[in-house]
Amino acid sequence: MQDSENKTKSLFKMLPALLFGAGFFMAALSATSAFANGCGQPQEAGRHDMALTSGDQARVYRAFIPSGYTGQAKVPVVFDFHGSDSSANEQLDRSGWERVAEREGFIAVAPQGVLPTPKGNFSWNVPGVTKGTADDELYIEDVIHAVAENFCVDESRFYATGYSGGGRMLSQYICDGHRDFAAAGFVVGLRAGYPIKQGETWVPDPATCKPAKPISLIAFAGLEDKINPIGGQGQPYWGYGADAALLRWADLDGCKPPLQVSKTG
Repeated sequence: MQDSENKTKSLFKMLPALLFGAGFFMAALSATSAFANGCGQPQEAGRHDMALTSGDQARVYRAFIPSGYTGQAKVPVVFDFHGSDSSANEQLDRSGWERVAEREGFIAVAPQGVLPTPKGNFSWNVPGVTKGTADDELYIEDVIHAVAENFCVDESRFYATGYSGGGRMLSQYICDGHRDFAAAGFVVGLRAGYPIKQGETWVPDPATCKPAKPISLIAFAGLEDKINPIGGQGQPYWGYGADAALLRWADLDGCKPPLQVSKTG
């Protein structure tokens, strides 16, 4: 399940600027949280290697702390999920969230999948897609709790982005009823439940996507993507396409037609 390159990578580099330029992740900046875990202590600016135990297994994640962080005021967090055959560090290098975090004063966190790849990287154990035994949904929960315990953050302003395999992981995490994120953005990875076949066509399985609440989403897909085809009908792990996923999420979020679709590039 190698991730697509070229245009989809450039889309991901654009994602932080697009989301913040449109105010997508800034709409809730005036909100406050009832929790103050991790407050009171400053942290050194820069990227930090963080360790935790999840499901009796040693795991890691990366956290970028902006230079303006004091440990006194609660700040938002963007969780940045890497694609298949990648890593937390590679994702932070690729996505550009650190630069935006430094400018806007929030923390950027990159979790790391559990499945090792032949290239020495990692992929996610996505429910309904892969067959690993480790629980990456539990791990995501544990990373979120660790971030709240270690840093002065506002849990009402937790957001997430996912690239390809990371988008699939993030999608299923939200589908499975987790309420942690106020909004989410995707590049070639939005899903709306497991892929199942109806006749000769792949469609989202409605029984496997039951989000706990409506959630604001933004998603990008590449017309020339051969790995995760925008029209679907690719490899079984991909199944249905981006349009089918968007239409299903519009229904789950109670959005009223007509659906407006725009193309760039």
